[in-house]
Amino acid sequence: MKDCIEHGNLVMHETLGLGKVVESTDDRLYVIFRDHGDRKAKRFAQSYQGLVLSEVQSDSLLDCLPPVVQEGNNWALPRQRLTADGAVARFLGRWPGGFIDASYHASERAGKLAIHTLFAEQLGDGKLASLLDEDQLAEAVARTKLVLKEVVRLKLASSLETNALAEALESGKPARAYLKALDKLLASDDDSALEANYLAYIKAFSTLPQVGKGRVFTWSNASLLPSLAKPATHMFMKSDVTKKAGETMGFDLKYDATPNWTTYAALLKMGRVWGEAVAALSPADLIDVQAFIHVTCGGYDKE
Repeated sequence: MKDCIEHGNLVMHETLGLGKVVESTDDRLYVIFRDHGDRKAKRFAQSYQGLVLSEVQSDSLLDCLPPVVQEGNNWALPRQRLTADGAVARFLGRWPGGFIDASYHASERAGKLAIHTLFAEQLGDGKLASLLDEDQLAEAVARTKLVLKEVVRLKLASSLETNALAEALESGKPARAYLKALDKLLASDDDSALEANYLAYIKAFSTLPQVGKGRVFTWSNASLLPSLAKPATHMFMKSDVTKKAGETMGFDLKYDATPNWTTYAALLKMGRVWGEAVAALSPADLIDVQAFIHVTCGGYDKE
């Protein structure tokens, strides 16, 4: 064992491959290996010679592991973790044709693309900004509600929450501030401005009044329109479902139930990381990545 191996280091094992030291003591190293889905860490004596420090100290999957918890004399992840190979096998078990499978397209993609097109027709290409600049708030709200009505019809999100958002858009100044922030978030292609634009968006979103039977200020509502309008950049988040997915994928989402930038940035990173991990399947955008995560993390287990 080389003395330089420490907590947080990436290490190589001859048969287990690349791993991360998730905890260490004076006499033990506890390692999670990337290509093995074990929830509990492998334990090695500090004197063990079969681990060597990896030449590369960064890995997209291992870098984002959630914090481990102590269980007896070992350390473990929050739940059993899917490896990339295991996730792909589960996805292809449902849709053998992958993202070009006709059944996949019909059930997971067609409806979202239809609403993406509707948003573009009604509010895209500068239309939303023009309506707001010309003080046509009522028209901007009507077009946004048309999009939300289709979301409800196609059952793409909670109807209670989506309808509550639609009702909140009748609030005048708060609705104008929300739509203006939404437009700025969607209009910018500058990655360096994403955090600032998202923070402004969430701030405006939080001022919408609570109306209707469903909650307005939720992750589903916060991520709905951005993910449908610009699926190459934004991703849909459904609170508990996405939280469970992060744990199953072995990914630290830094989850907080209140919409915030830290959690959303982690979600986008999970989308990028898993998009790269399944690149062989050629996902077109984050709609595909979100669907992949949904099915591989048990989204259809009750069927």
